[in-house]
Amino acid sequence: MKSKILLLMIAIMSFAVVSCTNGKKEINATEFQREVGNIELAVANIEKTSEGMLYTVKVINNSSYIIKQASVFLSYPKMKYKSEADEKQFDVEANKDKELKMLLPAGTYIGNVTTNEVFLELRGYLKEIVEKNGFHMSGSVEAYIK
Repeated sequence: MKSKILLLMIAIMSFAVVSCTNGKKEINATEFQREVGNIELAVANIEKTSEGMLYTVKVINNSSYIIKQASVFLSYPKMKYKSEADEKQFDVEANKDKELKMLLPAGTYIGNVTTNEVFLELRGYLKEIVEKNGFHMSGSVEAYIK
């Protein structure tokens, strides 16, 4: 009888420990930095159209975790222009990529625009939407041309 009670108590305590942790493993700072280093922004194509400069941008997730609520922005600081991709707060599964089309409208610039004058920015969360898992990367389009 005592052994049955002891086994029942061990089972209840084990269940309580597992329930409290929800089976979630947190990402430590070193792993977070390594995994974010496996996320890339890439400019696959730039095309001049009658509407403006059309950028084909890829978010490449080579990390082990999902990117949650990703947002990509295109800016042209010279004319104080900034816009978010049409698809807002999207997710990118681990080892997948997401392609976006982003337009710098013709009215926001005069003449030619160089790739070091236009900037891209990516914001999102790694694995889950909690403040400590937030990340951000940005730079000129020139830096992301593949």
